[in-house]
Amino acid sequence: MMTRAWKRAVEDSADALGEMLIEMAGGTGDYSPEDLASAALGAGLQALTDDEPDLSRIEAVAQVIYAKLHEVEQAPWETLTPTEQAFWLDLARAATQASDASLLAQAEP
Repeated sequence: MMTRAWKRAVEDSADALGEMLIEMAGGTGDYSPEDLASAALGAGLQALTDDEPDLSRIEAVAQVIYAKLHEVEQAPWETLTPTEQAFWLDLARAATQASDASLLAQAEP
Protein backbone atom coordinates (compact mmCIF):
# COMPACT_ATOMS: atom_id res chain seq x y z
CA MET A 1 0.00 0.00 0.00
CA MET A 2 1.39 3.39 -0.97
CA THR A 3 1.36 6.09 1.67
CA ARG A 4 0.52 9.71 0.91
CA ALA A 5 4.21 10.63 1.10
CA TRP A 6 5.19 7.79 -1.22
CA LYS A 7 2.56 8.80 -3.78
CA ARG A 8 3.84 12.37 -3.68
CA ALA A 9 7.41 11.11 -4.13
CA VAL A 10 6.40 9.12 -7.20
CA GLU A 11 4.49 12.09 -8.63
CA ASP A 12 7.38 14.50 -8.01
CA SER A 13 9.84 12.06 -9.57
CA ALA A 14 7.62 11.63 -12.61
CA ASP A 15 7.20 15.40 -12.93
CA ALA A 16 10.95 16.02 -12.82
CA LEU A 17 11.61 13.29 -15.36
CA GLY A 18 8.76 14.43 -17.60
CA GLU A 19 9.96 18.03 -17.66
CA MET A 20 13.45 16.93 -18.67
CA LEU A 21 12.12 14.62 -21.39
CA ILE A 22 9.97 17.44 -22.78
CA GLU A 23 13.04 19.68 -22.90
CA MET A 24 14.96 16.96 -24.71
CA ALA A 25 12.14 16.40 -27.19
CA GLY A 26 11.97 20.16 -27.84
CA GLY A 27 15.70 20.38 -28.38
CA THR A 28 16.25 22.68 -25.40
CA GLY A 29 17.71 20.08 -23.08
CA ASP A 30 20.58 17.63 -23.36
CA TYR A 31 20.60 15.20 -20.46
CA SER A 32 22.47 11.96 -19.88
CA PRO A 33 20.68 8.92 -18.49
CA GLU A 34 22.46 9.66 -15.21
CA ASP A 35 21.10 13.23 -15.21
CA LEU A 36 17.57 11.92 -15.71
CA ALA A 37 17.94 9.32 -12.98
CA SER A 38 19.51 11.80 -10.56
CA ALA A 39 16.74 14.35 -11.07
CA ALA A 40 14.00 11.76 -10.64
CA LEU A 41 15.57 10.21 -7.52
CA GLY A 42 16.38 13.60 -6.03
CA ALA A 43 12.81 14.83 -6.48
CA GLY A 44 11.42 11.65 -4.92
CA LEU A 45 13.80 11.75 -1.96
CA GLN A 46 13.03 15.41 -1.37
CA ALA A 47 9.31 14.64 -1.29
CA LEU A 48 9.84 11.75 1.13
CA THR A 49 11.94 13.80 3.52
CA ASP A 50 9.76 16.93 3.46
CA ASP A 51 7.02 15.35 5.56
CA GLU A 52 7.32 13.86 9.01
CA PRO A 53 8.17 10.16 8.79
CA ASP A 54 5.25 7.74 8.92
CA LEU A 55 4.37 6.53 12.41
CA SER A 56 5.19 2.94 11.44
CA ARG A 57 8.78 3.97 10.64
CA ILE A 58 9.08 5.92 13.87
CA GLU A 59 7.71 3.00 15.91
CA ALA A 60 10.12 0.57 14.25
CA VAL A 61 13.09 2.83 14.99
CA ALA A 62 11.92 3.44 18.57
CA GLN A 63 11.65 -0.28 19.24
CA VAL A 64 15.13 -0.93 17.84
CA ILE A 65 16.71 1.89 19.87
CA TYR A 66 14.91 0.72 23.00
CA ALA A 67 15.90 -2.91 22.41
CA LYS A 68 19.55 -2.02 21.84
CA LEU A 69 19.70 -0.06 25.10
CA HIS A 70 17.71 -2.46 27.28
CA GLU A 71 17.36 -6.13 27.88
CA VAL A 72 14.15 -6.58 25.92
CA GLU A 73 13.34 -9.86 27.64
CA GLN A 74 13.09 -8.00 30.95
CA ALA A 75 11.05 -5.05 29.67
CA PRO A 76 9.43 -5.65 26.28
CA TRP A 77 8.18 -2.65 24.29
CA GLU A 78 4.56 -3.61 24.86
CA THR A 79 4.95 -3.26 28.64
CA LEU A 80 6.03 0.38 28.49
CA THR A 81 3.56 3.01 29.60
CA PRO A 82 2.24 5.49 27.02
CA THR A 83 4.51 8.15 28.57
CA GLU A 84 7.56 5.89 28.25
CA GLN A 85 6.66 4.96 24.68
CA ALA A 86 6.20 8.68 23.84
CA PHE A 87 9.77 9.35 25.02
CA TRP A 88 11.18 6.64 22.76
CA LEU A 89 8.97 7.73 19.85
CA ASP A 90 10.24 11.31 20.17
CA LEU A 91 13.81 10.05 20.16
CA ALA A 92 13.11 7.84 17.13
CA ARG A 93 11.37 10.68 15.27
CA ALA A 94 14.42 12.90 15.70
CA ALA A 95 16.79 10.10 14.65
CA THR A 96 14.68 9.25 11.60
CA GLN A 97 14.43 12.86 10.48
CA ALA A 98 18.18 13.34 10.88
CA SER A 99 18.83 10.16 8.93
CA ASP A 100 16.47 11.27 6.16
CA ALA A 101 18.13 14.70 5.95
CA SER A 102 21.54 13.04 5.77
CA LEU A 103 20.36 10.74 2.99
CA LEU A 104 19.02 13.69 1.02
CA ALA A 105 22.27 15.64 1.49
CA GLN A 106 24.25 12.67 0.17
CA ALA A 107 22.02 12.44 -2.88
CA GLU A 108 22.50 16.08 -3.88
CA PRO A 109 25.08 16.60 -6.61
